[in-house]
Amino acid sequence: MFNSYKKKINKASHKVKDTFTFENIFKGYFNLYSLIKQARSYNIRSGALKLPIYQNLTDPCILLIAYSFLKKKKASRVNDIPGENVTLAFILSLSLELRNKKFSPKPIRRIFIPKASGKMRPLGIPSIKDKIVQKAILIMLEPLFEIVFLDSSHGNRQNRSCHSALKSIYTKWRGIK
Repeated sequence: MFNSYKKKINKASHKVKDTFTFENIFKGYFNLYSLIKQARSYNIRSGALKLPIYQNLTDPCILLIAYSFLKKKKASRVNDIPGENVTLAFILSLSLELRNKKFSPKPIRRIFIPKASGKMRPLGIPSIKDKIVQKAILIMLEPLFEIVFLDSSHGNRQNRSCHSALKSIYTKWRGIK
């Protein structure tokens, strides 16, 4: 990942260069890996689990990692900031907002798209800042909840959908009317 941002880092200010070094990005990956490993080893019987989620959320390198996940999915243009043109200084300022507890999510922009029946369907689009923060939180919390959720739970989970739920019902509930 560092190589894909190397040109942008070299063109940026000293503050950005000092923040997004190879060592810091590697440390961000290591912190995420440690957090995910700790979450996956969680056992319900072991009691409360204290994860440094907010501390990791304010790390600009982890926000950059979350943004790179979004960039793969072609984040849409919102609030006049195209998802593809987010700068490293933008991510650094988002990190400072989170660290200083000044960040507040923006209201979702509602647009209406036409349906086949001629009616309009509402669609909510969050800002790119909100998307980055949401993705970072998802990366940190998803491994913890994957362990806690039942195997029969299919809503909003990785590699699970309504199709996997129907397939599960078809294979496990044969002969039931």
